[in-house]
Amino acid sequence: MTRIRCARAMMLGLVAASSLVLSLAAPAMALTALGTIRITVEGSDPSVPLDGWEYAVSSENCAVPEGAVAVSDETGVASFLDLAVYAAEAEQTECSYVVVQSAREGYEQVTAQAELEGLTAGTPETEPATGVALTEAVGEFVNPTRNPEPNGSTLAISCLEGAGTAEIRAGRNPLTRECDLPSERKSGLRFAAVLTPDGEQLPPGEVVLAELAHLNQTIQRGLHNADLALSLTFTDLATGETPVVDATYTVRIDETEDLVFSASSCEYQGSDVPNRAFACADRVTLTQPDEAVVGLGTARVDVRLSFGAMGADGTCGAPTNEVFTAERADTAFCLLAVVEPVAQVEPTVVTVVNRSLDPAPTEEPRTDVSDPTESPTSTDDPARSPMPAETATGEPTHELIQTTTSGRTTDPSEGATSELARTGSSDAVGLALGALSALGGGAAVLAATRRRTLR
Repeated sequence: MTRIRCARAMMLGLVAASSLVLSLAAPAMALTALGTIRITVEGSDPSVPLDGWEYAVSSENCAVPEGAVAVSDETGVASFLDLAVYAAEAEQTECSYVVVQSAREGYEQVTAQAELEGLTAGTPETEPATGVALTEAVGEFVNPTRNPEPNGSTLAISCLEGAGTAEIRAGRNPLTRECDLPSERKSGLRFAAVLTPDGEQLPPGEVVLAELAHLNQTIQRGLHNADLALSLTFTDLATGETPVVDATYTVRIDETEDLVFSASSCEYQGSDVPNRAFACADRVTLTQPDEAVVGLGTARVDVRLSFGAMGADGTCGAPTNEVFTAERADTAFCLLAVVEPVAQVEPTVVTVVNRSLDPAPTEEPRTDVSDPTESPTSTDDPARSPMPAETATGEPTHELIQTTTSGRTTDPSEGATSELARTGSSDAVGLALGALSALGGGAAVLAATRRRTLR
């Protein structure tokens, strides 16, 4: 069984299925490239609103969720997200989309419909990086058992060591029948992880995550079967997500005759069976766990656990669940992965211009009209002449304009004030009273003043 858990972050995806290899079989870009069509609404005049415009999207060669609708917001943006970029995974044929704007009463579309057809879901990066590392891998061998003997009896494992660790061995000396063999002379299994170096990331495509080795030695009463419990921690270097894949499967060893006189007498025959003149090859089978898909922000890791035999040149062979191993040799298997980067896609942006069928009239510049409550600045209209101010006694005061002998118009108050300051005579007082008489029409006051000054 395979189990995925996430430490310190939420997983983005999880799928389970059945397969034989820790890999991603489909091309990287084709499987994961998801894009966006972003619509920007504009108006031909200010009366056209930007929000509330409704759009539908369809495609002839790619699946689109039924009833997919996008509505523009107050900024005039409507988006269709998570659209497939490619229609055919192998050929990477692009999906072709059509966007249609719903009719809206009082407005019409200016942008030609042809500009909203044949749209792609965006432009993927040409060489996206995975951004994922294998930061921890733990493998432990547990539950060691032996196969029954030909007579049906089950014998105990002799000289067992390393149970619950990454290397388990067992078997007694066939000559002395004692546990006097050094560890390297015992048969068993070994697991070794290949972690991503600090500062690096898993490359796109096939990569080795770990090695499993069958340590095949000539012993008696060794182990035949054991469960390998794996815990693989991946880290998304961009988001910090750390999903953990837990998987357990069984390694079964069919132990054959260790001492023979001819390889032709061995049980298993074939070009891929490394029988030797003195001993027959053992058969190793791997019980597969379920597949699990780890989806991160920058990559997907499709976990299909199995091992391929490692060749003499250090490369991994095709994944398989059955391998024949030679006596007195260590046979290595590769734990493979094909890491698929999630393509970063630049959105496709289209602009839709709309106009109003009944645009608001253009506002004419208006003439500034004075507030009737304000004091007028002109006295041409007698009805709008300023009211005379009042004195402290409640009597109206008037301004007297005098003309000097030189013809210059003067302010009589200036002359009166100046004369009064200079002489302090009664002529200044008379001048002031005369001004009041002229403005108020007080003939009697004027006559009385004249009589007093002439006496």
